[in-house]
Order: sequence, then structure tokens, then C-alpha cells
Amino acid sequence: IAGNFQVRWYDVQTGQTTSGLTITAGNWVSLGSPPYAGDVAVSITNISFQDTNPPVRTNLSPQGTTYPSTTTQVNISLNTNEASTCKMSTSPNIPYSSMIVTFTNTGATTHSTILTGFTPAIYYYYVKCQDTQGNANTNDEQIYFTINPPDTTQPTISSVISSGDQTRVLVT
Repeated sequence: IAGNFQVRWYDVQTGQTTSGLTITAGNWVSLGSPPYAGDVAVSITNISFQDTNPPVRTNLSPQGTTYPSTTTQVNISLNTNEASTCKMSTSPNIPYSSMIVTFTNTGATTHSTILTGFTPAIYYYYVKCQDTQGNANTNDEQIYFTINPPDTTQPTISSVISSGDQTRVLVT
């Protein structure tokens, strides 16, 4: 736990409430020493925790999938462990703030976008996310896939069998 805590306590013997003590996280304070052992009620208020960790990215998809040449769109997606906004780039090591492509569906913990306009190639996208506290990933997570070229192999006739008035041709 990180942060400072405001502590208020009530002394049941004197009937007085005392407050204003600040305890820094990681330090111990004992309010139960004699003669008040067991007679002190403590309430901790104004607790705030500061999130300093960037989102954890999981379930990135696709990862190495090969699509046929007729593919017209690919849905890319990922999950984060907290509400985040995710962006992507086609170049690695771009800071989150400089990435210009934001996922279409983002802002929660499930993120996705549909990409179009492919030609045969291997496609690499580099993803970073930023949580609602402004903590952005500094390292890339990669999504990649392949669009295969069309099959341009010419068919070949591997055998011709004639029998009477019938001819059978095997094409491979």
C-alpha cells in the first residue's frame, strides 16, 4: 500500500477525539499502549492510492495467423487488466503519445479494431495502452499476421486415360 493516511482516534476514557496524525505507508504507529490498551478506537479516513503501473496487455490477436489472399479485413484485439485506451503503430518504439492510430473499440478492458486494405505481405503492428491515471506502456506488444499471395500455380495434366468413347483427364 502506498500513500499517506489521516488517522483519527477516540479515547473512551476522556471522551476526546484526536486527529491530524499522518502516517506514511510502511511505518507502524501503536495507539494501544497502557493505560489505554484496548480503549482506543481508530478510524482511518482519506485513504488514496496512486496507480503508477501501466496496463498489462494480454490475449493479443492475431499472433502469426496466415490468411488467404482473398482476406479483406482482419480484426485485431487485446485485453488489459484495467480500463485503458490502446493505440498502435506500424513502427516499433514509438511513444504512446506519438501513436496516431487509436483502436476503434477501446476505453475499457477489451480493445479491438478492424484493419482493411491488404496486399500479400507479413503485417506487424506495435501496441501500447494508457490507463485512466495516465500510465502508458513504454514497451511494445506485437501483433502480426500474414496475407498469402494468390495461388498462381498453373494446373498440370498428370494423366490422360482413354477408353472407348470416354476420356478421363487428371489435372493437378
